[in-house]
Amino acid sequence: MSLPLSSGTVAHPFAEAVVNEDWDTMFSLLSAVAQSKYPAPKLAKHFRWKQLDARLRREWIEESGESAEMVPELDPPARFEIFEHEPPEPSVDHDPAIPFGWMKIEFFPDEDSEFDLCYNCLLAFVNENGPRITAFVIESAME
Repeated sequence: MSLPLSSGTVAHPFAEAVVNEDWDTMFSLLSAVAQSKYPAPKLAKHFRWKQLDARLRREWIEESGESAEMVPELDPPARFEIFEHEPPEPSVDHDPAIPFGWMKIEFFPDEDSEFDLCYNCLLAFVNENGPRITAFVIESAME
């Protein structure tokens, strides 16, 4: 699939908004379809660190079989890097007639953290008078 030009100009403020928990800014960067699916309060449910940390930790415990006492709480994201990315398998529900492409944001904790990575977020972009995020996938960095 084709990544709309200047998608990085949307991915960067989206990543900053995640770190700052700025749901209104995140919402403004979504496509019309994504805005109807993810109003700002719903974005907060997906990205607010308190809930996301608990979800990622629970997933790791289930996947690894480690006891809850052995799996520490992660540190919140403070930094990020952005890359072009191949679509995840299986791909998100999306109209195949509309071209779109993917970017990956790797979120990192503060440099003083004992952890190297928090989690990854894959973003699907469409062109709606410029790049807009049409879908996202949050992945554990421990995968």
